[in-house]
Amino acid sequence: MSTNQNRIQELIAILFSRYVNRKSSNRERKLVEKIYDSIGKEKNAATEDLHHIKSEIKSAIDQRINHRKNFILNKYKYLSAAVILIVIGFSFYIFNKNRPANIISQENKIVLSTKKDSSPILSVNDDIYEITNNIPKGTSFQTIDDEKILNLINLDPLYTETKISISNPCKEPISVLLQDGSQVWLNYKSSLKFEFDKEKNFRIAWAEGEVFFDVKKMLNHNLKVPFKVITPLQTIEVLGTKFNINTVKDYEESVELLEGSIRLSHNLSHYGTMLQPGQKAFLTPNNSKILVINSKNDEKAKAWRKGLFYFEEESISAIAQELSNWYEMPIIVNADLNNLTITAMIKRYEKIDQVLELIELTNNIKTVKMKGKIYVLNK
Repeated sequence: MSTNQNRIQELIAILFSRYVNRKSSNRERKLVEKIYDSIGKEKNAATEDLHHIKSEIKSAIDQRINHRKNFILNKYKYLSAAVILIVIGFSFYIFNKNRPANIISQENKIVLSTKKDSSPILSVNDDIYEITNNIPKGTSFQTIDDEKILNLINLDPLYTETKISISNPCKEPISVLLQDGSQVWLNYKSSLKFEFDKEKNFRIAWAEGEVFFDVKKMLNHNLKVPFKVITPLQTIEVLGTKFNINTVKDYEESVELLEGSIRLSHNLSHYGTMLQPGQKAFLTPNNSKILVINSKNDEKAKAWRKGLFYFEEESISAIAQELSNWYEMPIIVNADLNNLTITAMIKRYEKIDQVLELIELTNNIKTVKMKGKIYVLNK
C-alpha cells in the first residue's frame, strides 16, 4: 500500500475514533455519515490524484476565508490538519474505493524497531537484552487492545532482587508491564529504572525523558504498597493512578495527572503540593516553587503513546520546538507568525517533510530548507 493511502487510512481512523467517543464536530460527524452512506454503493473511478484533491480543498477553504474573513478566520485558517486531511481521505476513499475494514485496527498498533542499533534495551541485574531479539526467561510479548506490550510480571524468580532498567533509543514508543502489574510507556530517548519488593512495601522508579505511568494499586497484609517516582527535579508519591512525566527539556519538567491523585515535591527546595485529575505541574531548577495549572485535556499524553503528534491551539513556535527536538533539525519561525496557533493530530512520520506538508496544507505558511535548517515563513 502506498504512503498516501496509509496516511489516509490513519486519518479516517482518527475521524471514526472521535465519532465513536463523541468528540467529533458537526463537520466531522457529517463526514462519517457520508462515508457510511457510501458503503456498498458503486462509484466510478476518478483520475484525480491526491495532490490535485488537496489543491481543490485548500482553494475552497481560502475562498471561504476571503468571502467571510471576520467570521471564518478563526474557524478555518487554523483548522486542524487532521480534520482537513480527513476530508481529503474521504474524497480519496470515494474516488478510489480503498478498503475501510482494517483501518481502525492498524491505527493503534505499536511495532518495536527491528534495527539492531536502535532496539529498546532491558537490563535485569547484570544481564542485558535487546528486546526485539531476546527477552529474559519468564517474560513475554502480549498484544492488548492492538498494543504490543512486554510483560515482566512472571520474570524468572532467579532474579531475586527484581531490579530492572529499560531504555528506548528508537522513535516507536514501547510499553512494559512491570513486575507489580503497573504499566509504563517510554517515549523516544526515555529511560526507566524500577525496583520492587512487595514484602518490604517497596516500589520505586527513576524516570528520564517522557514516561507515562498507569500504576496498579497494591496491598500487602492490608497495607497499601506505595509507588514512588524520582526524576532529576521531582519526587512523586502515588498509590494507584495515571500520569505523564516529561523531563525532555533541560530547563523544565512537567507532570500531568489523568486519574487518581499524586503528591509531588521539588527535589531542590522540598516544596510540595498535591495534584488532582486534570492538573499539570511545572518545575524548573531555578525556582523553588511548583507551578500548577488546569490542563485543557489529556489528549497529548495519549497521542504520543500511539505514535502521534497532538497540538491544541499551540503556537507555531512551540510546535517548531517540539518538531526540532524530535527530528533533531533546527527550525526557525518568522516573527510575523508569532500569533499563529495550530490544532492538529499528525502521525510521527519518519521524515519531517511529511509532517510539514500537512501543517502547510491548512495554514497560510510555507517551509524552506536551507543549509541544514528549516525556515517557517508566511506564504
